[in-house]
Amino acid sequence: MTSPDRLALETERDFLLQSLENLESEYSSGGIDEDSYRNLHDDYTARTAIVLRKLSSDGKEIEASPPVSNRRRVLTISAISAFIVIAAISLAFAVGIRLPGQSVTGNTESTSDKKVSSADRQRRLEAAVAADPKSPHVRVNLGVMLQGIAAYDEAVSVLREAADLAPDSYAARYNLGYVLSLQRRFDEAAEA
Repeated sequence: MTSPDRLALETERDFLLQSLENLESEYSSGGIDEDSYRNLHDDYTARTAIVLRKLSSDGKEIEASPPVSNRRRVLTISAISAFIVIAAISLAFAVGIRLPGQSVTGNTESTSDKKVSSADRQRRLEAAVAADPKSPHVRVNLGVMLQGIAAYDEAVSVLREAADLAPDSYAARYNLGYVLSLQRRFDEAAEA
């Protein structure tokens, strides 16, 4: 930018800044109404910004990015919304519903690729309880398994034993309360 051009921009900048200052003092003294103040203030501020941009870019005009049309905004928002809906539906179908007897991943529980029947599993857990009668954890597993096959009375008995062995065991008390609530024994469930 040539020196006369720069000098003209600096003079205009100084004029606009002084005008803003004068406008402020006139408004604060009550010499101008609110609407006139806003209009003039916005005009002076916009013009000052343009001059400052020209000065900071050595006179090269900095172009503002073109405004985005409403149509483009609507299309973009619609595309993003459609993607989210499709992703949610795909995820729901991929995850599916876990049914009784399935693991957390939804697969059927199995040992060495052969299915273990509930009766076999119950026998194994009962053998584990007999082998370690002081372990509340094995009893909790047996109680949960019994609850899973709707043997609620047996589950309550086993889970009470687990809670007696470990009074501070959250798992024993929670599962005992849950099975009692399934039997609609709500007072006992709340106590557990």
